[in-house]
Amino acid sequence: MEAEREWFEKDYYKILGIEKQATASEITKAYRKLAKELHPDVNKDSTTAEERFKQVTAAYDVLGDEKKRAAYDEVRRLGPAPGGFGNFGSGGSGRFTTRGGPGFTSEEVGFSFGGGPRGAQWSGNIEDLISNLGQPNRATVARGSDLKTKLSLKFKEAIFGTTATVVVPVGGPCRKCKGVGTRSGKPPKKQDRCDKCDGTGIINNNQGMFSLSHPCKGCAGRGFTIKKQCKACSGFGREEGTRSIKVRTPPGVIDGQLIKLKGLGNPSSLNGGQPGNLYARIHVSQHPLFKREDKNLLLTVPVTFAEAALGAKIEVPKLDGSMVRIRIPPGTTTGKRLLVRGDSTAGEVDMIVVIEVVIPKPDSLSDEQRTAIEALAAVSRDNPRQHLKDNI
Repeated sequence: MEAEREWFEKDYYKILGIEKQATASEITKAYRKLAKELHPDVNKDSTTAEERFKQVTAAYDVLGDEKKRAAYDEVRRLGPAPGGFGNFGSGGSGRFTTRGGPGFTSEEVGFSFGGGPRGAQWSGNIEDLISNLGQPNRATVARGSDLKTKLSLKFKEAIFGTTATVVVPVGGPCRKCKGVGTRSGKPPKKQDRCDKCDGTGIINNNQGMFSLSHPCKGCAGRGFTIKKQCKACSGFGREEGTRSIKVRTPPGVIDGQLIKLKGLGNPSSLNGGQPGNLYARIHVSQHPLFKREDKNLLLTVPVTFAEAALGAKIEVPKLDGSMVRIRIPPGTTTGKRLLVRGDSTAGEVDMIVVIEVVIPKPDSLSDEQRTAIEALAAVSRDNPRQHLKDNI
């Protein structure tokens, strides 16, 4: 379902169980509580919980963002355009105009829902809606709605970049009526023009200082009436489906990052309109050895007491599976970091090796090892705790 229809049909405040005046912290608290209860990992066999989880996530996605919440509240305040989301001349504009008077200038703030005979179209794109709030004499862009999806990557794929396939829900013209909305699939005739709005799809009400306009209820903002609606789409002219999209992710993406893929969203329902964008939330799986630290790789390497004390040359793995030799300086302690430069021409990143000195457990020592350690203790003269006494 496209964003414009969802915003009118769904009460996100009710879905999260909060009041409309709820603060940002109260919204987040309510979402976290419900997300924990309804998460698919907790309710693996419950389709009801899964559907509720999707609704809660969608609600928080809007109400958890200050700008989106303001746009949602404004759209809900202006009221829905019933049935006005079709592809063929559907929808009308809901707008108000200030007309003179003290402290007022003549300016127009408008939205159009689904594209009417004389109105521009808001096709469910959040960016377009927010950017046009309060802009005088500016029509919204007839751009397709944005899509959101989740993209899971392996650790190596996130580091080096990859091409992945994602399946996203999309809306398009009804194949049965070809987007017209009629049962016959043919455009409405001239005599079907709505008498209440004279085919404009808009009703204007002058109320003194303000002139209010809203979609015509007689034709749902279409400008015409459909006597026999298409059964497949109920006269809306659109249907839902899925689409597979190949996505090329850049090297170095991180877990939780949101990447924008321009033009890969839903197509515009108007000829010549630009498609929406696809936003992919990245989920990176953990690696058994490597971690991320800023732009570098982090690898913890254990060394023996002898290697740390006397120094050594050891081999450590790289993310691509090859081995590289590094030098452990004498007297190395746990936590020391050694930098291994990556080959930038091969797309490699720098790696930080964190040393961890392994102290053998008493029950794992052989008699020979225990004797050697006792001999070392006997000849040791340094007191590592002398500074504790000196600074009392």
